[in-house]
Amino acid sequence: MIGLKPLKIWFVCGSQHLYGPEALAEVDAQFNAIAAALGKDGNLPLEIVPQPVVKSPAEATELAVRANSDPECGG
Repeated sequence: MIGLKPLKIWFVCGSQHLYGPEALAEVDAQFNAIAAALGKDGNLPLEIVPQPVVKSPAEATELAVRANSDPECGG
Protein backbone atom coordinates (compact mmCIF):
# COMPACT_ATOMS: atom_id res chain seq x y z
CA MET A 1 0.00 0.00 0.00
CA ILE A 2 1.21 3.53 -0.60
CA GLY A 3 0.58 4.76 2.94
CA LEU A 4 -2.88 6.26 2.58
CA LYS A 5 -4.78 7.03 5.75
CA PRO A 6 -7.76 4.79 6.48
CA LEU A 7 -10.86 6.35 5.00
CA LYS A 8 -13.67 7.61 7.23
CA ILE A 9 -17.16 8.82 6.47
CA TRP A 10 -19.22 10.94 8.81
CA PHE A 11 -22.68 9.39 8.86
CA VAL A 12 -25.34 12.06 9.51
CA CYS A 13 -29.06 11.90 10.25
CA GLY A 14 -31.47 14.81 10.55
CA SER A 15 -34.72 15.30 12.44
CA GLN A 16 -36.64 18.13 14.13
CA HIS A 17 -37.28 19.12 17.73
CA LEU A 18 -41.01 19.37 17.02
CA TYR A 19 -41.34 15.57 17.14
CA GLY A 20 -40.47 15.59 20.85
CA PRO A 21 -37.80 13.88 22.95
CA GLU A 22 -39.23 10.36 22.70
CA ALA A 23 -39.25 10.42 18.90
CA LEU A 24 -35.76 11.94 18.81
CA ALA A 25 -34.46 9.21 21.12
CA GLU A 26 -35.93 6.59 18.75
CA VAL A 27 -34.37 8.31 15.73
CA ASP A 28 -31.00 8.36 17.51
CA ALA A 29 -31.24 4.68 18.48
CA GLN A 30 -32.23 3.55 14.98
CA PHE A 31 -29.61 5.76 13.35
CA ASN A 32 -26.83 4.35 15.54
CA ALA A 33 -28.03 0.80 14.86
CA ILE A 34 -27.80 1.47 11.12
CA ALA A 35 -24.31 2.96 11.48
CA ALA A 36 -23.16 -0.06 13.52
CA ALA A 37 -24.63 -2.48 10.98
CA LEU A 38 -22.92 -0.70 8.09
CA GLY A 39 -19.55 -0.93 9.78
CA LYS A 40 -19.99 -4.41 11.24
CA ASP A 41 -19.14 -6.76 8.41
CA GLY A 42 -15.96 -4.99 7.33
CA ASN A 43 -16.94 -4.97 3.65
CA LEU A 44 -16.75 -1.18 3.40
CA PRO A 45 -13.27 0.28 2.75
CA LEU A 46 -13.92 3.05 5.26
CA GLU A 47 -14.86 3.64 8.88
CA ILE A 48 -18.43 4.76 9.59
CA VAL A 49 -18.38 7.59 12.15
CA PRO A 50 -21.92 8.43 13.30
CA GLN A 51 -22.47 12.05 14.26
CA PRO A 52 -25.11 13.41 16.64
CA VAL A 53 -28.57 13.73 15.09
CA VAL A 54 -28.87 17.16 13.48
CA LYS A 55 -32.07 18.90 14.58
CA SER A 56 -31.73 22.47 13.31
CA PRO A 57 -30.09 24.58 10.61
CA ALA A 58 -27.61 25.84 13.21
CA GLU A 59 -26.59 22.28 14.10
CA ALA A 60 -26.18 21.45 10.40
CA THR A 61 -23.95 24.48 9.94
CA GLU A 62 -21.89 23.57 13.02
CA LEU A 63 -21.42 20.04 11.69
CA ALA A 64 -20.24 21.36 8.31
CA VAL A 65 -17.79 23.73 10.01
CA ARG A 66 -16.42 20.84 12.13
CA ALA A 67 -16.04 18.67 9.03
CA ASN A 68 -14.24 21.40 7.15
CA SER A 69 -11.80 21.99 10.02
CA ASP A 70 -11.18 18.31 10.84
CA PRO A 71 -7.92 17.09 9.27
CA GLU A 72 -9.39 13.59 8.89
CA CYS A 73 -12.22 15.08 6.79
CA GLY A 74 -9.83 16.93 4.51
CA GLY A 75 -10.13 20.26 6.34
